[in-house]
Amino acid sequence: MSTSSAASYEYTTEVLFEGTQDAMQRQGFVSISEYVALNRGIRTEEEISLLEVACGTGRLHTFIKDNWPNMKTVASDLSPFYLQRARENMEYFEDFTKRVTGRDITPTDFVQAAAEDLPFEDGMFDIVTCTYLFHEVPFPVRKQIAREMFRVMAPGGVCVITDSFQRGDRPALDESMGNFEALNEPHYVDYIQTDVGALFEGAGLR
Repeated sequence: MSTSSAASYEYTTEVLFEGTQDAMQRQGFVSISEYVALNRGIRTEEEISLLEVACGTGRLHTFIKDNWPNMKTVASDLSPFYLQRARENMEYFEDFTKRVTGRDITPTDFVQAAAEDLPFEDGMFDIVTCTYLFHEVPFPVRKQIAREMFRVMAPGGVCVITDSFQRGDRPALDESMGNFEALNEPHYVDYIQTDVGALFEGAGLR
């Protein structure tokens, strides 16, 4: 929750993940792409709406707009400092894209909001996505965020969550993966034991 934190986030996370963070985050694009493909011939890209919850510095959102430049998108985050950084990243990306490729990018709306209390109408978005938030919050908040993401998602929409692997995903690492808690991640051990699928099914998703 500071300007200095927002300024250093991308560098520190790339170091932590040894240069693989962008590739890890973009894995969620497979589900988004499938949804867009299923709607081809039914709705145009401009008619599809997407909400990114906890967008951080907005780097991932620039990748979203690079792939779907005409999609109506909203990026939300609790931190005004990270949200400002996200705006700056998007402004740079839009200008760079226009100069280099001539493409126009449909502007993104930026909204300061807690993920567990989203200021949007029910069923407002076709795609709701969230990256690297669920291991950062305690279980009761995690549960409420799932409810809110379901509430703002349109019937037939898609919800895309990207986060850490969990206990049982790679059994050889089960005993040591909890050590990540020591890196200022107090809710990590609880997260890796959470059934995320059941959490969202409990909120109403299928």
